[in-house]
Amino acid sequence: MKPFNLRSLSLVLIFGMVLLLESSCSSGDDEQAGNVKKIVILTGDKSHPATLHEYIKNARLIKVMLDQATNLENVKTDIIYHGWPEDPSVLDDADLILTISDGRDGPGGVEVPFLTDDRMEIIQEQVDRGCGMMTFHFSTFAPDKYGDKILEWIGGYFDWQNDQGERDWYSDIRFLDVPVKLPSPEHPVTRGVKPFKILEEYYYDLRFKPDDPRFSPIVQVEELQAEHPGGQIVAAHPEILLAHWLIVA
Repeated sequence: MKPFNLRSLSLVLIFGMVLLLESSCSSGDDEQAGNVKKIVILTGDKSHPATLHEYIKNARLIKVMLDQATNLENVKTDIIYHGWPEDPSVLDDADLILTISDGRDGPGGVEVPFLTDDRMEIIQEQVDRGCGMMTFHFSTFAPDKYGDKILEWIGGYFDWQNDQGERDWYSDIRFLDVPVKLPSPEHPVTRGVKPFKILEEYYYDLRFKPDDPRFSPIVQVEELQAEHPGGQIVAAHPEILLAHWLIVA
């Protein structure tokens, strides 16, 4: 696989994070906290060969880019390893929770770390107080059991199972080296970002919440042979919560 342009995707990702931080609230006292916005990255363990699904390196790169951004102030980024914190109270003052990990794409696979009944309740508490929630690449895979919650929190997910719980993808994956469209150029996530070409492992035909008035398409790939309405949309923003961002590394 030839190298691809990580910078363009990362910049859009960071803009999305900043938008979430501006749109969300924290449970702490803003004056005492100095208006610091906190991002918590739940980072899965290394599972693939080098250069593929580099969750830890991706998380560290995001942190470095945020920490060193010259036009961004009062943002604190924490990385939690192994996919979930030993003490979940570290999420209680987060303004954004980002998950980047393996996911389950069929029966017997390993679930995204936050997708358990107990952990979903903890995430629900954070979302209820105004915390943003974002999934990244493989951690967009979700079972239908949690589909309604994921759609409400994040706006979309990779749907891999049928009504019987068997592996029968509604969503799909394809590698392409093509230009991408930015169908909402004035949206705060993409304002100022120019269309670009990139070699990417695209997740498409994603499951989105039907007729969601908050929905804004962010990235579209016209070369994808989608089977469902909106299937060429690979990134979207439902008003407050960033639905999806895809990146292979």
